[in-house]
Amino acid sequence: SSGTRVGTVQNFLNIYNKTSNRIDNDYGASTVKAVTAFQKAVGLKANGEAGASTFNKMIDWLKKQK
Repeated sequence: SSGTRVGTVQNFLNIYNKTSNRIDNDYGASTVKAVTAFQKAVGLKANGEAGASTFNKMIDWLKKQK
């Protein structure tokens, strides 16, 4: 998968992980690995797919930030 939605996920992962990885809008191996780690950390099924449950957890996490 590729496109700006993937870039949005990558941008979130950079914020969440306090990293500055390149946002290339490509859902490659490093993005899958980072999504899987996020899913494990928030108690979701860690399948590496950024579906609705993962997006909701990302939004919840962002809302809790100050």
